[in-house]
Amino acid sequence: MAIHGIHLKEIANRKQFYSVWNARTAGGLICGGHAPLKKFIELFKKELLWCVENRCYVKDQPMFSVIRAENRKLFAPYYGDYQDIFTGFRKYTCHSHMGTGLALFQLQRCENVGNMEDVLIIGEQVWKSITSFTAQEQQRIFDHLKDNGVLVACIGNMSMVPEIAKMEHLFRVQFTYNQLEETKRPRDFEEFKESFEEKDKKASINWQSYSEYLNCMKSAGFTKADIVWHLWIRSIFVALK
Repeated sequence: MAIHGIHLKEIANRKQFYSVWNARTAGGLICGGHAPLKKFIELFKKELLWCVENRCYVKDQPMFSVIRAENRKLFAPYYGDYQDIFTGFRKYTCHSHMGTGLALFQLQRCENVGNMEDVLIIGEQVWKSITSFTAQEQQRIFDHLKDNGVLVACIGNMSMVPEIAKMEHLFRVQFTYNQLEETKRPRDFEEFKESFEEKDKKASINWQSYSEYLNCMKSAGFTKADIVWHLWIRSIFVALK
């Protein structure tokens, strides 16, 4: 499994790369189809022979890293839990104390060495599972994105179509009503709805559609902006400088 990003430039001088501990790839458990595994074994034997002929004392993990750098298409980026490959085999998970930190560290390493292909793959898996993270884990991800010139915003929005906007408004009222404990909410829903609308009116919220928010982000200087998550009245936007 890939635990650090690596680039061809870093292994241009193989002896120098092997002269220090460069374990960019862990190999406690390797899995895959028959053909790629057979190819990997052939490449490992070839690399081992090179090390012997060039008198390089090196362990398996740096050798795995060199093979991965030169044969990127042979490997899939790892984005799961550090402790157990099975928990993150098909979906990003965070069961250990290193889970989220490992993903962000891997993203940063890939960015640093210019491996944007893996950045997109790992980033997509992280976003797919964003709602399953704790608030603290989500904050770490947002801070990482912000520090790297990315805007992440969770914004409430409303449709520009009046009929749909009316449905969305009713959904907001019903959702808020159902969130209250039974002992704290009025028995009469219409009474609650009237009170809710009165407070909503005083708040003077400038509701906009998600398309308007996207246009605002682009006009503010963000060259790229899109919605990465949407649930009727709330969306998560990501914008890049």
